[in-house]
Amino acid sequence: MAGNLKQFRSILREYKLISDSSRIPGEFQIIAIFCYTADSNFLKALTPPFEQSAKEVIYLYDIVLTDGSEKLKCFLGLPLGHLVQKNIIKVGSYVQIQKAKLCYLEGEYNDSHIVQYVLLEAIKILEYLVVTFPNLEELQFVESTNYRETQSIPLVTSRKCYTYPWLPVYPYGEEWTTNGPLELSDTDDVPQNIFILQNVADDWTRMPKPYPTIFVRVLARGMLYYYGFNKNDKSHPFMAKLVVGDSSSASMCVLFGKGAVSLYYHALPGTILLIEGYSIYKLQNPLYPRLRGDAGNLPFVDMEIVIGDSSSVRIVPPDNDSLRMQIALLPILEFSFANRAALELAANESTVDVIGLITNVSLFHRFMYKFGKYHARCYLELIDSSSHLPFVVIIYNNVLRFPVEDIHPGQVLVGTHFKVHHLQDEILSSYQVRTYLKSTHYTELFTTHGQNSLYVRYPAVTAVASIIRDHQQEVDFLQANVLRAGGIPTFFRGYKSLETYKESFGHSFAGKHSMQMQNEYLP
Repeated sequence: MAGNLKQFRSILREYKLISDSSRIPGEFQIIAIFCYTADSNFLKALTPPFEQSAKEVIYLYDIVLTDGSEKLKCFLGLPLGHLVQKNIIKVGSYVQIQKAKLCYLEGEYNDSHIVQYVLLEAIKILEYLVVTFPNLEELQFVESTNYRETQSIPLVTSRKCYTYPWLPVYPYGEEWTTNGPLELSDTDDVPQNIFILQNVADDWTRMPKPYPTIFVRVLARGMLYYYGFNKNDKSHPFMAKLVVGDSSSASMCVLFGKGAVSLYYHALPGTILLIEGYSIYKLQNPLYPRLRGDAGNLPFVDMEIVIGDSSSVRIVPPDNDSLRMQIALLPILEFSFANRAALELAANESTVDVIGLITNVSLFHRFMYKFGKYHARCYLELIDSSSHLPFVVIIYNNVLRFPVEDIHPGQVLVGTHFKVHHLQDEILSSYQVRTYLKSTHYTELFTTHGQNSLYVRYPAVTAVASIIRDHQQEVDFLQANVLRAGGIPTFFRGYKSLETYKESFGHSFAGKHSMQMQNEYLP
């Protein structure tokens, strides 16, 4: 039986504390989870007070509940936080509230009213079914005087934003793509002083600012980092890394500031960028990807391009007429898709790309790593057309790249930049599998969902054409199941038909094992 959030809120206003679940009949569904870190004021208020010198980071969680007609954001009690980390409390779960109370933020007022919020101290997790949501656009927040309940702002602490950009996003929301880079049209003026990366690297210490415009292709995406911890609260605390290249060389690129997250999610591998107003710093401790094909032959320059709030970045469509000659000179991005049979023969530590059907997801867990960096690991079993035996894929990431808990059996998964690992002969494993794949800093994932499923939110999407490379039945599958990134269709954007999209990949659809992305554009 569905509960009633309006009744629940009114009971709390009257009693302030509810410790009997019979007063809160019915069940509620979790439709969003927000994560953020505790600030110094919150830590001081803990009993006993948190040691400020400690480097541990305390993660807090807000969850959004719905009864099908309205929604309410609540603060999840600290003892329940580990259930989110273990993926027991997750989007789609149905819960029953057993203990809750109404709290207020000391020192905050709104129109002479004390700012109140709901604290959930104990809940019972009832079930987790195939996620079917009500029309989230029609859901209104329960009437409240607390602006933190209705906006993307943490309920407690003085934090200005949430830690992980995909957590507060509804399954088909577009929040993470707002304020993205502009697209260069044929009518826009094209800068005349475009330099190649090698020339910039040779003379940047003597060049006057602003540095000349550069015209590059995104060759790989590195990690997306969060650095707004206890004593370092930032309004936009994200840093992202890209690898870009042109006809002369490749370079590391760092994204900072307000538009970093949006640009990161738009700048998928293969995207062409026109960059102005950037900064340059000496390259330190680089971690290079293993690029294949022409891109793999490019030397890396000894500098780091930094894109901040004052930078101008525009996405260039692959068919732009004014820059057609420059586009033709950009490096070709290639992928090397290996089936299970080929993996057995692949060299240890070599880099491959895979496509397969997920048959099992296991050993999912989150954990802390290096002073609050929040990581997740899960084990997948995939099968492909080359064998009836599965192969194991270990997904390991810092949870900003893609929400790994959204991966489920039955999905078609494409992954790039995996490392091959072979177990020693004396080590046995299930199915006698001695070969497994492990994700790297530059791994990209995407998967498919049926059109009737709203539970889709994959910002890390690339290599779409690999599924339809060889077989018409896979083309039909794609047409019946739209590939989505964060709920935004990405497959046909920039192309008028499937045929023109296929042609943009040259001869890679003729059964070859490498996919040359010559004119791709996957915004």
